[in-house]
Amino acid sequence: MSESVKIESMFFDENFSPNCRVNIRGEHFFTDKKLYSNLYGMGFFSDSDNIYNNPHISSSCENLPGILDEYFTLDNLAQNIAATGNFEIRDAITQNFDKQFLAPPAKKRKLKSNIFCSFPARISRQNGEGLMLSYGTSLLTTLCITGGDTISAILPYSPFSNLAFFKGNRVYMTVDYLLPPEPQMPPEFITIDFAVTTKKMEIALGDDLTGKIELEYSIEVGVTKCEVSKVTFEIVRDDEPQSVE
Repeated sequence: MSESVKIESMFFDENFSPNCRVNIRGEHFFTDKKLYSNLYGMGFFSDSDNIYNNPHISSSCENLPGILDEYFTLDNLAQNIAATGNFEIRDAITQNFDKQFLAPPAKKRKLKSNIFCSFPARISRQNGEGLMLSYGTSLLTTLCITGGDTISAILPYSPFSNLAFFKGNRVYMTVDYLLPPEPQMPPEFITIDFAVTTKKMEIALGDDLTGKIELEYSIEVGVTKCEVSKVTFEIVRDDEPQSVE
């Protein structure tokens, strides 16, 4: 799945004054419909009426139960399980078979999702070495950059609403997740423990704060990896030529 979206804000905070544009490109392998990171705001969703389920879940996982399904469908969990996925050992063995004994393979499903969005943004220096990048519509997504190895993110349209990236390290975090409401019952939250592992972080910004930020990371809930992502933030002035990579 590939999307290209250019979004202009109509409901920015009154103190938000854009001074640049940020182009966000990502390659994602999502395994869960409910638990994922969203660095694209509303541009992540194809249908504004459903901003809870992940529309970019991998085709190899879309029929499998999610990490939280036991909380939602205790009695029907087993019937949703499908025997799909990657079979690396099987594929390695069958590569040695003569082609005359192999049936033509079915069309390969695309397992990763490629997303592109572009937003008006504001980037500014904060307290010496720190930088703050804000962008989005209605509710702003914000990245706080400290030095060259730490980024914290505030993600208003993401089940993981706060993420901390520490280059080459794993960061353990928690989030309160709202369970589907029951009629005439107060809201109920559960606490989810998760870990963010940052494989790569490259921050290449010039004196005018234009340039690129690259992130490669994964998110694990317990022993289950629910996401592997590569994301590039390209920060440009609106009057500059923009990359089309």
